[in-house]
Amino acid sequence: MPQTVVITGASRGLGLALSRKFLQAGWEVYGLSRTRKYWKSALAKLPASANISFHALDLTSEPQVKKWIARFKKKSPDLLINNAGYGGDLLRVEETSVSEYQKIMNGNMLSAFLMSKHFVPLFRKHKRGTIFNISSMAGQRAVPKLAAY
Repeated sequence: MPQTVVITGASRGLGLALSRKFLQAGWEVYGLSRTRKYWKSALAKLPASANISFHALDLTSEPQVKKWIARFKKKSPDLLINNAGYGGDLLRVEETSVSEYQKIMNGNMLSAFLMSKHFVPLFRKHKRGTIFNISSMAGQRAVPKLAAY
């Protein structure tokens, strides 16, 4: 039975690259994304026989996250990779609205918190599971017009 990984933000960028690597290693991949917008192009970049399924999920909605994770009651994934992120508009801090700031915080912080919050009990129940949280270099160095990010 292949190992299973859940990757948020899996339909492009680093998430798609991670999906490809896990698929090459024989893992089953559950790829999460906010919309279906990039699924077709993502699938075109993966082997036709890839053991991946994409799922649209608002990672900032606790009811949606809880409902989606309920599919794993009998078998827990081996790995959760919190990779999804939202960069927002390129604005100076004084130009950034509170609503834009909240979108950035929800997309980057709340999403990882909710996924972890609801996967940890599942991992404990099945006595296995690991969580990787991906972050950006922008958290270590200043980037012009990314103050809120």
